[in-house]
Amino acid sequence: MTKNEEFQKWAASEGRSIKPSSEYSPQVYASAATNNALAGWEARQPAIDALKKENDHLRASLAYSGGPCIYCNLPKEDWSGCEKGFPACYRKADSMLCPHVGADIETTAEVLKLTAEIETLGEAVDALVDYFDGVSRADYDKVCNFVDKLKDARGKNE
Repeated sequence: MTKNEEFQKWAASEGRSIKPSSEYSPQVYASAATNNALAGWEARQPAIDALKKENDHLRASLAYSGGPCIYCNLPKEDWSGCEKGFPACYRKADSMLCPHVGADIETTAEVLKLTAEIETLGEAVDALVDYFDGVSRADYDKVCNFVDKLKDARGKNE
């Protein structure tokens, strides 16, 4: 019996699958348990990828936040003053993970600001509607004429 045959007999008794790469150096492939573990890992890969993507987004969000750097405590305005420089600066590296995050943060802040202004204007409009509910048509026309005169006066001063 050759060494290869002995090895194959031993591997079969252990429940392993054998594929010799040559007569003298057989290659043992993964056991059933290892194959099951690999299959489980492959099944979890989409979840792992989703977590990596979320982690990148969170790191980029921190990098673009208005707070100090979590690595060196420099404020965002002083990125250029980082001793490590780019690309060694960790905050700058984090910001490159998701470049769109900075624009998203700025856009969200602007939307919140404009939403607050719209709500304030809405309250003013509601107050005007309440005021004009009790006003006669003649009084309404007087107010409109007065507003037109103010607009004309402003136009002449500009």
